[in-house]
Amino acid sequence: MRIALAGLGGAAVHGHLPAIQSLEHQRRLRLVAAADSEFKPHGSMEKALRGVPVFTSVESMLSSVQSDVLAIATEPSSHAGLVELGFDHDLHVVCEKPLALTTHHRASVKAAVESSNDLALVSIHQYRYSRTWMRLALWMRVANALRLPFSLLAEVSRRGVEDPHAASSWRTELSTSGGMLADHGSHFIALAWTIDQRLSALDGKRLRQGPDGERSSGTVRVGSGVLELRMSTTSGARRTRVEARAPGLTIDWQGSRLELLARGRHIASRRTDALSNRNYLDSLYHPFYADLAQNLSNDVWRASRTGESLAVGTILVDLLERAAN
Repeated sequence: MRIALAGLGGAAVHGHLPAIQSLEHQRRLRLVAAADSEFKPHGSMEKALRGVPVFTSVESMLSSVQSDVLAIATEPSSHAGLVELGFDHDLHVVCEKPLALTTHHRASVKAAVESSNDLALVSIHQYRYSRTWMRLALWMRVANALRLPFSLLAEVSRRGVEDPHAASSWRTELSTSGGMLADHGSHFIALAWTIDQRLSALDGKRLRQGPDGERSSGTVRVGSGVLELRMSTTSGARRTRVEARAPGLTIDWQGSRLELLARGRHIASRRTDALSNRNYLDSLYHPFYADLAQNLSNDVWRASRTGESLAVGTILVDLLERAAN
């Protein structure tokens, strides 16, 4: 499977490139080209690319190199247009979150999918490959199947709007990045979709924004339950917490500690991987690409991932619109 990569920023360097290259040894994937308008060759990057041609535009890359998949790792405001471009070249598309930031983006992506002749659109919701994430989703699916009321709370705290992991400061511009709701909320909306595909946005708020940081929230109906998002860049610590509640049961995943409580009483706890650990999150690109290589030819898998991408994008845009008002 030949991959053409758009964007050589932090996500590409720490996530996409290592994952693709680790699977190249198994002859499952091959990076055939990359594109970045601001690419500046230097020793470590040239070594990472290993002689792969780099273009200054995605259009010129796709017109010059034969590929099967366009992987989009550019800034959020460009995602929708590049999805269309990938489908125009009859390519499957892998796209970093957020897929869409506005109703116009959402409509253009949906139209592109509908005219894509069953090509896949796969958003990179790599958290799904975390073992703890899988178990939590399973427990919530059981509660939902029994029509029990349940709640999911996702709290993401970061120190400031600047991200040293990123190649540019795009996160500081809420109008073109979507802020914390788009950057982190997408993952948890994707988790909700795996529990019940009946999703609806109930509320979105941006409580604070500006050079001193952002605080945002959102609420999503998920089958018989509710997902609540709380996002902040005003914290003194980097922290991610997920709490799942069903009648008589609470699962609290905070940092690298998972605790289970029954009717308010502590039952068990164990150490696990932390969603605030950037190295751990980067490592999840490997199972993402392994899954892609194994299943991209499967019609059912493609339809499921495309449906997830569109559904998560739809809910996210609804939340962002509410937060802007």
